[in-house]
Amino acid sequence: MSVLISHPVRSFDDETITAADIVAWAKVERALSAKREACRKLSEGKIAAR
Repeated sequence: MSVLISHPVRSFDDETITAADIVAWAKVERALSAKREACRKLSEGKIAAR
């Protein structure tokens, strides 16, 4: 049995990337980078403690 999934029609304005979008994306990227770095350091610390 197939299920139809409808996608809402979006106007062009909804797909435009704004400066605010870029700033928000940069913040997310920095946060993820910091998280990866923290995890890497934690992992290195656990290995050194062995």
